[in-house]
Amino acid sequence: MKVVLLNPPYTRQIVRRYKCSYNAETFLLPPLELMYLGGVSRRQKGVDTTLIDAIAEDISLDAVRRRLREIAPDIIVGITGLECMAHDLGVLDTLKADHPKAAVGVFGYLPTTYPKEVMESSKVDIAFRGEPELSMAELIDRVRGGDGITELSGAAVRKNGSFVVNPDRSRNKKLDDLPFPDRSLVNNRWYSEPGMGKPFTTMLASRGCPFQCNFCVPMFGHETAFRSPKNVVDEVEEAVKEHGIRYIRFMDDVFNLHRKRVEDICDDIVARNLKVTWTCLSRVDTLTEKVLQKMKAAGCVRLYIGVESGSQKVLDYYKKDLDVNVIPEKMDMVKKAGMEISAFFIVGAPNETREDVQASIDLAKRINADYVMVDILTAYPASDLFDLHRDTIRFSLMPYKVDNIDDSRQEEYRRWEREFYREFYYRQDYILPRVRTFMKTPVQTLKNFVNLTKYVFKPQNGEREHDKYI
Repeated sequence: MKVVLLNPPYTRQIVRRYKCSYNAETFLLPPLELMYLGGVSRRQKGVDTTLIDAIAEDISLDAVRRRLREIAPDIIVGITGLECMAHDLGVLDTLKADHPKAAVGVFGYLPTTYPKEVMESSKVDIAFRGEPELSMAELIDRVRGGDGITELSGAAVRKNGSFVVNPDRSRNKKLDDLPFPDRSLVNNRWYSEPGMGKPFTTMLASRGCPFQCNFCVPMFGHETAFRSPKNVVDEVEEAVKEHGIRYIRFMDDVFNLHRKRVEDICDDIVARNLKVTWTCLSRVDTLTEKVLQKMKAAGCVRLYIGVESGSQKVLDYYKKDLDVNVIPEKMDMVKKAGMEISAFFIVGAPNETREDVQASIDLAKRINADYVMVDILTAYPASDLFDLHRDTIRFSLMPYKVDNIDDSRQEEYRRWEREFYREFYYRQDYILPRVRTFMKTPVQTLKNFVNLTKYVFKPQNGEREHDKYI
């Protein structure tokens, strides 16, 4: 049996994750969810698995089609993001036409949320819902055994010329039972993030986020499942010793959610003498000096932190459950521990004023963030914010389009975004102390600066084609 896992080609370098997709000219993360499915395939005897990352390889649809003709796959599974979903489904429809006998599937946030619409708008055989690993294992068994796919759990599937949405699977709470992502399927030197070297990979130590921020699309819902510290460090060790990995990004929504667990992970990394440099995402209010010191000792060099706003009024609107006055103290702890701060901010809340935006800019400067990433508030489908403003949002799935909450203010929000970047990055207090750091990666730094300058000073017809400047 032959299985092909596909990160579809696209016109720009993008990153697709289960819950999102974004333009990424200056960094590229590996397709972790596809590598998890590769780990599932690896467990099945007699399954020959190929992962084609058309983004990392920078190859066209025609090149993908030629490669698949040589493979003659029995199963093709692709990942889709949000904004690029219509394009991704078009790619999979083409591959289905090329290989009519193959079972062609797709997974991601939108197929999970809108399985009927995906099936109606495409020719794929399967739209996986939620975590795809267990359904993928069942799919391999069914195709190999000739049992047909119509009863496949946790998916919408073709049946008798139409389709049926089968019952959901329960959340997988036993994450230690999952195989590690199969990193042998990709070239780990294809991937990186700014300021980090290669070989590089990503990992997930937990799934889910208990917090209720209304703008967020939590990857696996609000119920959090954890891998054991030993299981996490076992994967780190495998990545280091078998794949030569030197740099890791933990993709958990909140890596620091349980402090004792983080301490155990860090202590084990140190005890096994694993020489690895890593970054992670965290919340402000989960940080303590003890945890930060242990993280630093275990190789953590940067925290990605959702600050969102310097205005308490705006934070309350986002249901961030965070006291703005706590932020500087916690960020000072990160700096004292010797780690970088990469801070996320949002502009465009309906109750936000230019004074609130200035409070955010001032806070970014005060906490001495190394990087800021500024986005305009978007009500993603099925988020709490989307439901709150459903009556005023124009939403289309095919092609994907979400009009923001108040379309009449979008140009104002874009101006705020550009002003935020200008005021933060283009100042001596930011540039001069970091010259030595930036010179470690001069080519990457220059590319980031050029891209940022093009967007900040030469906006094109209101379109937002910049990437995350980190």
